[in-house]
Amino acid sequence: MIAKYICVEGPIGAGKSEVVKALHEKLDATTIFDKDNPFLPAFYQNMDQYAFQVQLYFLLSRFQQQKDVAQGSLFATSLICDYLFQKDRLFASLTLEPAEFALYEKVYSLLHGSIAQPDVVIYLQKTTDQLMKRITKKNEELALLIPRVYIDNVVQAYQTFFQHYHQCPIIVVSSENERFIEDEKNVNLLLRKIQEVESGIHYLHIQEN
Repeated sequence: MIAKYICVEGPIGAGKSEVVKALHEKLDATTIFDKDNPFLPAFYQNMDQYAFQVQLYFLLSRFQQQKDVAQGSLFATSLICDYLFQKDRLFASLTLEPAEFALYEKVYSLLHGSIAQPDVVIYLQKTTDQLMKRITKKNEELALLIPRVYIDNVVQAYQTFFQHYHQCPIIVVSSENERFIEDEKNVNLLLRKIQEVESGIHYLHIQEN
């Protein structure tokens, strides 16, 4: 039986949206995508100045989306989301100053307890080089703005986060082929893995075609 609530996670440029769309076509599932954050362009220009606005907007907009999930109103079919709510705190810990993070924590603590837990998380694991390559292909100007050290920190933070995340099974997907999900065989392989896992961390390395 396929999981009811699937979250797809990974750093910027990992290909979350492509995986969500591929699974959606197979499962005819309801999808939830992160809302555009109006503070992001300014954040990439000046991370120190706009980090708090970016994180607070993400936190509140994601909470608003997740309220329907927690209430069960979106569970008529399978549900696929391109973010895990708890990862919001991961980015806040990387970008906010101590005083800002303390304030963020107060708001987060009021919200996260009412968030529904997914049945499985798909973590798209990429190296910094792979992410920078993908970001450059999609938006060269953005790639020039994002410091490599920031991507390095995000990659490390994700790896640490999922080593200690035990709320549901995790499928770690890695591939040198950045367009792996366009192959139906790979989508079916991932679906079988989703059906099989019950707990813990599982690894799925998809070879080059």
